[in-house]
Amino acid sequence: MILKTKDSLKIVSNYGITGNVLPDNQFSVAFPYWDETFPSYSHFCKKYGMSPMCLIERKELYGKDLFLIANSNKQNAVSSTLDKEIELNSNLAISLARWNMSATFRVTFYLNATYHNLVSMLKAYIEVASEFSRYLAIPNPLHKHLEEKDSFLPNSKLPIKWIRSIPVEKVTMSNFASGDAIFFDMIGYLSSARSLLDSLVRVLKNRSSIGLPKAVISKHSFDKLNKNLENCKMPDNLKNFLIRNAYWTSELKNYRDCLLHYEILSRSYLPSVMVVHSKDRVIALFVWLPDNPETRSVRRFSFDKNIDYLGYAHSTYLKLVDLCYYILKDTYSEMSL
Repeated sequence: MILKTKDSLKIVSNYGITGNVLPDNQFSVAFPYWDETFPSYSHFCKKYGMSPMCLIERKELYGKDLFLIANSNKQNAVSSTLDKEIELNSNLAISLARWNMSATFRVTFYLNATYHNLVSMLKAYIEVASEFSRYLAIPNPLHKHLEEKDSFLPNSKLPIKWIRSIPVEKVTMSNFASGDAIFFDMIGYLSSARSLLDSLVRVLKNRSSIGLPKAVISKHSFDKLNKNLENCKMPDNLKNFLIRNAYWTSELKNYRDCLLHYEILSRSYLPSVMVVHSKDRVIALFVWLPDNPETRSVRRFSFDKNIDYLGYAHSTYLKLVDLCYYILKDTYSEMSL
């Protein structure tokens, strides 16, 4: 993508790593992260195994930033969910509103709320990194604990072998207890995503070709829909689609219930962000989700899969958009017959 004069583009990748796309399409990792420039964003992804989370496009004409949730293919070509979001929020939504305004409004409202909370989390990652970087700008006890990368990596217990290639000599990891915004935004994200799933039940129950058990209809619960799929009357293509998506939608519900009602989803008993940094550069932020939220107990959480908050929220948002798109388009197709 070649940018117009005065416009600019930033790309946020895993762990909040942010960089600038330059006018000649080069990609430069930006402060407060390490300094390194690549021929393209694709070269950055290949070297460090990263993927895009968000595109931040600065439109000087309007004096504001446009946040686009990013997607990529196997060739690391970057796109966004904007086209699908526009279709969901306009064409299909308007058509479906004539059929059931309340059900459609709920879907579009909670989809927009989920997007808002994901963007807030992206901003929080960037802000927390900037805040921590101020600690590194002054003489700091943290500097005494810096290690050579080859000795730090085996002891970190984190899947961050890519740090070996970063052009800094010594690194360390510190807990930062001022990252509450990330936890607040994760609560908002999981809550709106759970409500979005439940709102889809209201769409399905109004379709003439679908018959749902009373337990599903009375609660408008996507979780109960998952558990009663075999007892649901619906077209085979839709049932098979829901079955393929049952695992991650159930997992999302477990994360939301655990965080909202039981425990803070973190390696420690208190909200804290793990920051990997050098003497004067923040390298990456890590906020781990447990592998087993269904246990609802900090003491029994395991973190072997190293699931980061931002990566999880981003990947599930892409799945949510596809889920809504499929269900609403399938419903619209039935209405048009």
